[in-house]
Amino acid sequence: MMNSVTVKQVSIGKFSGQEFTEVPDHVASEEPLEIRLEYGPAGQRTGRSLSVTMRTPGMDTDLVAGFLFTEGIIRTPSDVLGIDTPADNIATARLHPDLPFDMKKLERHFYTSSSCGVCGKTSIDAVKTAVCIRPGERQLRVRAETLYGLPETLRRAQATFDA
Repeated sequence: MMNSVTVKQVSIGKFSGQEFTEVPDHVASEEPLEIRLEYGPAGQRTGRSLSVTMRTPGMDTDLVAGFLFTEGIIRTPSDVLGIDTPADNIATARLHPDLPFDMKKLERHFYTSSSCGVCGKTSIDAVKTAVCIRPGERQLRVRAETLYGLPETLRRAQATFDA
């Protein structure tokens, strides 16, 4: 049985010859997750966004704990008081007040990008962008023959990838 969090049913367009039909299909779910930290001594706690990553929803607490460990932020499970994962794709890790932590050591001064546009964002709010096409506006249509011909067109234009 498929997990409804990690797999979603969607409607896709299927071409067979010149005939187009809509059929159901199952796709892996992927969503951004903002990882935030709450750190510092008792009475002087600070909260800050640490990273945004893409993930398959479902095991966010484990993902955040593993991320903190591999980044060298924590060394043992007791370094984390808890990880809150409410809705809205945000997880907040509450570090132990006695854990020495310097956020400046984690600042990265390089440019990152991705085809989906998530990498390099610093918060979920930055990921959420306006939709370019408004409902009711004319939408771009591409003929099936054009789509079928794209692999060959790309091969001719990108000889490096023929090898």
